[in-house]
Amino acid sequence: MKISYIPNRLECKYILDVATLFKVEQYLEDLRLVKDEYSENGFYTVNSVYFDTPSLYDYYAKEAGLLKRKKLRARIYKDRFDNPKTVWLELKKKHNLSIMKERIVLKGDEWQKLLNRDTTYFLDLLKQEEQNPETSKALKEFMFHYVKGSYKPIAYVQYKRKAYLARFTSPMRITIDKDIRAQRFGSITESEGPIFTNINKNEAVLEVKFNGRVPWWFKDMVGRFCLKRTTFSKYNLSVNALRNEIGLPLNK
Repeated sequence: MKISYIPNRLECKYILDVATLFKVEQYLEDLRLVKDEYSENGFYTVNSVYFDTPSLYDYYAKEAGLLKRKKLRARIYKDRFDNPKTVWLELKKKHNLSIMKERIVLKGDEWQKLLNRDTTYFLDLLKQEEQNPETSKALKEFMFHYVKGSYKPIAYVQYKRKAYLARFTSPMRITIDKDIRAQRFGSITESEGPIFTNINKNEAVLEVKFNGRVPWWFKDMVGRFCLKRTTFSKYNLSVNALRNEIGLPLNK
């Protein structure tokens, strides 16, 4: 197992229509920002599975606008989530605009053990990871919430992403997500293939993740294209879509 620790940061989100998306992409390309390794040929696929309690505690925490909340999810960077070789577990904690995210990568068989709620395996694994304090801490915290809250996979979300990287006085990451679609998690391995519900129609989401001050060109871009900061939760919108549009139960 490996861990990729992403430190505390701030996040801002903006909704882009089709015309604005084209202009913003061109603006970022003209700046010649570095793209992450997956974005070299354009947009790439991201698949996420969101976990929640039987009562959907994390969903309702977001709906209520609580300043302090969390998300548990799993992510892969392939076209499909069935039978993955590696899976990133993520624990994302938010306090107002401040974000802290910790990531742990699991092997495919470990992922299946998690889905089967084989907590004994992970308790044994924690003992092995005690020599690596960072990995042990992240895994311990994820499993604490997972077991205590009886978390289960709720929604499977797939989208296309392009990511830009910038470094000034501190790191900055800009992502554009589009074609955001959702389905009930239990259907992702069905032989006939997944049935998706589109949750953002023809809009894209621009996310900016940074520490410290943003550069001058970002402020220029926001003003030039009249971007308005907003809240946007892929998980909550997916739950709403699955409930209201196709009426699928979220828990088996």
